[in-house]
Amino acid sequence: MSFSLLGSCGYHTAASHATICVAPIPGDHTGRLRSHLIECLAASSYTYDPSSADYELQVEIIEDSSTREDHDIGVRYARRDSGALTDLLVATERRALLAATISLANLTSNKTTSPVTLRSSYDYEFDSDLLDDKAVGSKPLIRYSFGQLENAPAARETAYSLLEKKLAQSIVSYLELAR
Repeated sequence: MSFSLLGSCGYHTAASHATICVAPIPGDHTGRLRSHLIECLAASSYTYDPSSADYELQVEIIEDSSTREDHDIGVRYARRDSGALTDLLVATERRALLAATISLANLTSNKTTSPVTLRSSYDYEFDSDLLDDKAVGSKPLIRYSFGQLENAPAARETAYSLLEKKLAQSIVSYLELAR
């Protein structure tokens, strides 16, 4: 299966001479996924060239939990102001999901590979008792805690940036294995 992306249509790329570009990604409203892909491709065995590429990477986001509530995967009992536990469970950990179909278009032969679906997830923690962002000096606390000491929206924003980077790395790894 690892060679199906390029091998199924008779693609043969030179080991270090294949140039590639990334088409605009529908659903990538922030542009971060495309930016992470370009960064990962530039560090790979492909040569990123948006003006005269041999191949165009086409990506379509098919599942994105940022448009709805993430999956709660960790909870704890809430506390009263006195510190005593209540019977109320509150979320403290969530899982963000992102999935995309990818295909590779040979810009010389105008052939495109069959789409392949890749998925990534990222688990993040947060403090459900926090209403406002906390900071250490001028730096957000997230740099020190990976979310555990952030409120849910701030931790989610950081998690999504890391999730997009993780999916971009998976896509480029898949492309390199399929060569």
